[in-house]
Amino acid sequence: MDRPLRLEKEMTRVLLVEDEAVNRLYVRHILSRHSFIIIEARDGMEAVDAALKENPDCILMDIGLPRMDGMEAIRQIRSSQKEHRIPILAVTAHAQQADQEEIMKSGADDILHKPYKEKEILEKLQRLLS
Repeated sequence: MDRPLRLEKEMTRVLLVEDEAVNRLYVRHILSRHSFIIIEARDGMEAVDAALKENPDCILMDIGLPRMDGMEAIRQIRSSQKEHRIPILAVTAHAQQADQEEIMKSGADDILHKPYKEKEILEKLQRLLS
């Protein structure tokens, strides 16, 4: 079992944006074991709303979302940020270089490819939050 992730802040708030219940459960399990506070959204519109209201320390943004896709949600979050830039980790099943470039252009800070393992998500979060 991996050691719990240690961050400078005692309780790090992560906005988890995922429309698939099984994926939310998996990530929720990982993050809760490492003392993250988890805020959830199920589509891009909820993500933008939650990001602005909750001001999380980091966002895990699935790209393939209903109502508003993850890239548009990232663009809207970035355009509305005034005081600080929330780190965004885009989560996608698309491995094509062109897809990755589009995701990064939308304002994501890094990309996590599905399927992923616990260690991968924790390492990427640690890099974004440090």
